[in-house]
Amino acid sequence: MAVGNTPLYVGAGRYVAALDPHSGDELWRTKLPHAGSSVVALLLGPNRIFVGHAGYAYALDKRGGSIIWENGLPRMGFHAVLLAREPATARQAKPLYVGTGRYVAALDARTGDERWRSRLPRSGTAVVNLVIGERDLLVGHGGYAYALDRHSGMVLWENGLPRMGYGPVMAGMEGAVGTSLGAAAAAHVRVQQQQAAARTAAAS
Repeated sequence: MAVGNTPLYVGAGRYVAALDPHSGDELWRTKLPHAGSSVVALLLGPNRIFVGHAGYAYALDKRGGSIIWENGLPRMGFHAVLLAREPATARQAKPLYVGTGRYVAALDARTGDERWRSRLPRSGTAVVNLVIGERDLLVGHGGYAYALDRHSGMVLWENGLPRMGYGPVMAGMEGAVGTSLGAAAAAHVRVQQQQAAARTAAAS
């Protein structure tokens, strides 16, 4: 659900753009410096847009699209890069988690510097889906599901999903935050809570 004059951010080809959600007019456009054929994944922060594309992660300024930092994720390949992040708090900046190839890594969301990386034990297709759970980072990849320690990347458990094949594993969990879908769901819940509180206040 769009709030106020919040732009619609889109990623396609090797571009990220902001559109007016009411008219569709383009507000700004940024060409990513490194070409690739994979999906352009977007994750919104308070002031930045985090972007994953063809083996690279970026942070862009939401107001004008300028690139704040980039990380080439060395030795992880040039596959699709999926993203997840907990909402930041005033006391602690939360890392940006990236999944690509058969790797998961945690980056400093302010600088793009790598904090840790974990190589998933089983090889498979390039899509690495990430879901932030209550305590762990849940990962789907190549016919397997994993739980990783969010602070170190250590694999806590794995499940080979018997007789479910070895294709991409997409995951979701009630109350999970951080992924693009999770962020949208959380925003929807917040709006519903705000509307309910406003109705309660008006009735009292």
